[in-house]
Amino acid sequence: MFFRYGPYQHPDDEVLLQSFEQIPVRSPRGTRREVLSRMRVTGDIIATGQDAIAARIDELVLAYAEDYRDAALYHDDGTITRHALLNNVVQNATGVQITHRSWPRGDPAEYATYRHFSIGFQARYTELDSDLMEYRESVRKMGSGGPMYGVVTMSSGPPRRQTIADQTPVRIIQSGYAVGYSTYPLVYVPGPLYPDLEFVHLREVGIVTPSFAGQRWTDYTVSWRYEMASPVNVNPVPNLA
Repeated sequence: MFFRYGPYQHPDDEVLLQSFEQIPVRSPRGTRREVLSRMRVTGDIIATGQDAIAARIDELVLAYAEDYRDAALYHDDGTITRHALLNNVVQNATGVQITHRSWPRGDPAEYATYRHFSIGFQARYTELDSDLMEYRESVRKMGSGGPMYGVVTMSSGPPRRQTIADQTPVRIIQSGYAVGYSTYPLVYVPGPLYPDLEFVHLREVGIVTPSFAGQRWTDYTVSWRYEMASPVNVNPVPNLA
């Protein structure tokens, strides 16, 4: 078997696959959004003399200088195995990234007859349970509809507390946000809880630039805010999604 990273192919059996992991990545809602695939390989450069070993080290440093290439283990007949991180597939959100390049050993024979190396890779592949990544809404209520009092300064003596109104409006502010993995989740934007009581001229809807994961845009955020006033006491409850 042999290992290849982009156009660079190692000699047969020079590379040993140490680990290949696939770890679900979940959204704040607990649903699966991606799979984090991680691979680690090790190997030994076998060469005669320090100059030859140094030349092979330079060759590896150059071969693994950049991200965004296929990293794969191949069968002897040239067919790719299941132990592969493919870069140019639509599901790959981040691209194949090198997590480390190291020379982890310091044995006496190192750099005399061989040089041990270790290389790590990772990529996140889209695997959605739902495109909705996050949804939060809150409702704030100010006032209870009861009387309004004021404190009046008197010409003499202490200030006095007076009733200004027997009843007052209840102010309601409804706000929230939703995050979609691949598109703005406008379908999840709720209307005001009390549409007939809304101050329409104060309505706010916000659109936030998505995040770039490495090869694609993700996490499209939309927000909303409604302000209302009720002539009687109400007990609003935020929406669920």
